[in-house]
Amino acid sequence: MSKILRHSVGEPAPPSADSGLDARATALRDGRQSAAVRARYRAMGFMTLSVALMFLLPLVVGASAYFWFLVIGVLLLSYSRFRGIEQGFPCVELCFIIPPSLSGYLFKLLPSARIPSVDELLLKFDANFFYPEALAGKFFQIHPAIPLFFGVVYWGIPLAGVLLYLALPNRAAVRRKYILTNAFTLLIFFFYRICPASGPRALIGTAFPNAIPNLAEAHARIIPHVALNAVPSGHFTWALIMFWFARRYCGNATKVAAGAFLLLTLIATLGKGEHYVIDLIVAAPFAAGVWALSGREWRLAIVSLSLTLLWCVALEKGWLLPVPRIAVWLLCTLTLAPFVPDPRVNLFSRAPL
Repeated sequence: MSKILRHSVGEPAPPSADSGLDARATALRDGRQSAAVRARYRAMGFMTLSVALMFLLPLVVGASAYFWFLVIGVLLLSYSRFRGIEQGFPCVELCFIIPPSLSGYLFKLLPSARIPSVDELLLKFDANFFYPEALAGKFFQIHPAIPLFFGVVYWGIPLAGVLLYLALPNRAAVRRKYILTNAFTLLIFFFYRICPASGPRALIGTAFPNAIPNLAEAHARIIPHVALNAVPSGHFTWALIMFWFARRYCGNATKVAAGAFLLLTLIATLGKGEHYVIDLIVAAPFAAGVWALSGREWRLAIVSLSLTLLWCVALEKGWLLPVPRIAVWLLCTLTLAPFVPDPRVNLFSRAPL
């Protein structure tokens, strides 16, 4: 009776459970809308930053074909924020810009005018493989469209790296590992200094690929105005890392695309005269080493990078030049076997990466 009297004189009824649920749902919806608005503003800010970098990057890396592919990749990264893509780091655009920008300065530590190149030793060693770079170079001469296509493959590697990044599962941890792996590839400059070389086109000049010299007395010598970035191959390292990440994390279509890009990169590096065959072989343990560093697989990292160092020293000293061809093939097979097609299946890793 007292409850009826209180309601009759206008006292408010006690709140129901349904009204509490409605309030929480409204607050949750408002929070999501606010987060979406903030994410959109961040995306717009990073897109503005990317557009600004289009004008600033030429001052750092130069307005080359590589630069334009890098710019397209950075713009795609910024656009992906509008699509709700989880990023490995808050400013992932800089993670793709800083390594190539640093490379330009690190090359200044490798002046070809003062550091003797061992290109002659590498070319003589490549006789064990019957000079496939010359065969690929002659293939490029068949039609002008062929070197143009493979030039796009070669210089387009920063864009390919961004596309693989976006194709990874939408998890920040996976993308963070991918970025760290690529960042660790800057260690390659240490090996460039151990075994300085520039590639057959820099050594032979315009005679490549039609005239491969027979080097009876190979020795180190100065080749001015070239980049000493042959051993191990940076392009093949990046393509191999992309292939491994695709195999581990992506669907079949991305795996096939990454595998095709790896093969095309191999042909492009040889046909353009940028690398010797042994550069590509040494890239396998180096790529496995930086992959292992990002996954904290210390034993695999030590073994892989030590093997890379051993190859670089042996090539720079010419220790393997007197070795019979069949023994060279065996050494190269043993070098590749633990790491190709996937560094997770090897003798040194304790757990899947």
